[in-house]
Amino acid sequence: MAIALDPMSSEMVGKLGNKVFYGLSSAVLRPRHKGNRAKEVVEDERPTTSAACAQSSNQKPKTGLNSGGPPLRGGRIRAQGRKPSALSGRLRKWERKDPEAAELLRELIQRDLVAVQAEVPSTRGTRIIVFASMYLPGDAEEAVSLELQQLTEYCRIRNLQWVMCCDANAHHTVWGSTDINTRGESLFDYITTNNLMVVNKGNEPTFVNAIREEVLDLTLASTFISNNISNWRVLEENSLSDHKYIRFDLEGEVEDTFEIRNVRKTNWSLYNFYLEQNISCLGNRITNCQELNLEVNKLENIITGAFENSCELIKKKRSRNVPWWNRELDILRKKARQLLNRAKSNGDWASYKCALTAYNRELRKSKRESWRRHCEEIETLPAAARLQKSLNKDHSNSLSTLKKADGSFTVSLEETGQLLLDTHFPGCAMYTETTETIEDTRFLLVTRRDLSLARKIFTVNKTKWAISTFSPFKSPGIDNIQPCLLQKGVDILAPILTNLFRISLELGVIPKHWTKARVAFIPKAGKKADHTPKAFRPISLTSFLLKTMEKILDQYIREVYIKASPLHIEQYAYQSGKSTDTAIHSLTSKIEKALDGKEIALCTSVDITGAFDNATFRSIEAGMFVQPSHNVDGCCRGEHFQISPEFVGE
Repeated sequence: MAIALDPMSSEMVGKLGNKVFYGLSSAVLRPRHKGNRAKEVVEDERPTTSAACAQSSNQKPKTGLNSGGPPLRGGRIRAQGRKPSALSGRLRKWERKDPEAAELLRELIQRDLVAVQAEVPSTRGTRIIVFASMYLPGDAEEAVSLELQQLTEYCRIRNLQWVMCCDANAHHTVWGSTDINTRGESLFDYITTNNLMVVNKGNEPTFVNAIREEVLDLTLASTFISNNISNWRVLEENSLSDHKYIRFDLEGEVEDTFEIRNVRKTNWSLYNFYLEQNISCLGNRITNCQELNLEVNKLENIITGAFENSCELIKKKRSRNVPWWNRELDILRKKARQLLNRAKSNGDWASYKCALTAYNRELRKSKRESWRRHCEEIETLPAAARLQKSLNKDHSNSLSTLKKADGSFTVSLEETGQLLLDTHFPGCAMYTETTETIEDTRFLLVTRRDLSLARKIFTVNKTKWAISTFSPFKSPGIDNIQPCLLQKGVDILAPILTNLFRISLELGVIPKHWTKARVAFIPKAGKKADHTPKAFRPISLTSFLLKTMEKILDQYIREVYIKASPLHIEQYAYQSGKSTDTAIHSLTSKIEKALDGKEIALCTSVDITGAFDNATFRSIEAGMFVQPSHNVDGCCRGEHFQISPEFVGE
């Protein structure tokens, strides 16, 4: 919400959602819709006075059309010089248009006070804020009027935030006056006691006449809403009054919400119903790559459509609450702020420092106890692993600009993403949906090919087995198909997927929709921030449809080819029961044996830069097996990666 005083038209302009408010003085507000932008206008019709929220007069107002508020006669608002029904009629008209836009607080309206309340957007929906205009007579015995006490008590009981503009007729250096008088001391004591904030900035005079210049006009606000007030200033434009225009901005907060579908709350019976209803459009005869891509696209749409129809879209709010905050901390913070305001006037900084020390001590204690409770509640291994990973994560090497090979730096996020792709995915094919390759025109000649091997590798039971091995809620690829969507509809989807796997193997081409990957680049653990692409590690999230096919092929290769031609005994990668730990153990064992035998142990470590990234498909094929593998050449050369910068994240 932004409130600003327009000096040319004596209007206080403010954005309140998508509504526009106009009115007389600060007593009448009439809504007027105008697109997505809005204004709140509190206007004084008399050209000789300023706007209500600009502290319009240095004397007690004589009419109801200024900051003093309208007179009340018989429980109705009356304007001097008008017919009795003129002002009240306009008020009734406003109430009929939109009674919820802003509400006139009738119980607070008096001769020297007028107040309205309005709903403004916030991160937690809407918040009610009271806007008030008040006059504190300079000839009164007490600086704190009964109206001010009533307004404060009204907002305190209802826990409302409020902003008030007033002609205080009181001097104090805290709000920029040249001196301090008795009225100023009394008013300041009331402000600090009730935990209010003085919004005034600087010492620019708000009251100017031929005799003197002084700061007499105050803008007060409750503690919370005062943090959203900015750009408070005194304007130089002529207001046709002894009091100058005052302008400030009150910024609102947009509710931080997002929409998601919680896959755990899916109606799985309804999901399978939609699958069975729409799966009949599949199963057509496939003879080329274009038909394969079309069939895969249909399948993905059926799965995602069934999920969306069976899982409700819900709106969630991003919570800003912290687990260690409590009521006691809230009380200590308020006390410290009150003592800070008092210390500015009476110089008692010792009390403020003691209160601040007590607050900080309790804050640290609450944080430690909350952290201890959180650690004690961790019982599962995955939760402990997430905690360990979070504690070890180095946040100093974030993704921003990177250094290129020529020494220059990237200038945009798109250029940074392209540099990372070129470094970690050399030779990756960047193409659009309309790009046609040689594989797109490849036809499946059934008369010249034997499908017996594809039928041997891919069966319905093997497809079901591969799908069952995935964790149900793993992060999906670009298609947003999680493993649980395949697992819950496995009886319906397994025959269709098995047929697609067989055709893909025989064509030697991976469907285009399965070659898209969501890539996240994360900083390497312990890597110094050298601003080079090699300081990041790519994490590729591909489609689980493709992963199912890969898992079946991997099982077949291990059971047939690797069993017949095992990997070297010193090969520790890609072998069950071996890892980097066993590799290090084997090396240290040899070193310890040499040292025990009084021998010299020599060790050479070779690090090949980009060993896997720069390995060609031809070299992989040559090193796989002595005997030829069925269609390995086609499967390798037919696969492309389609990665675009919008899929690159931190």
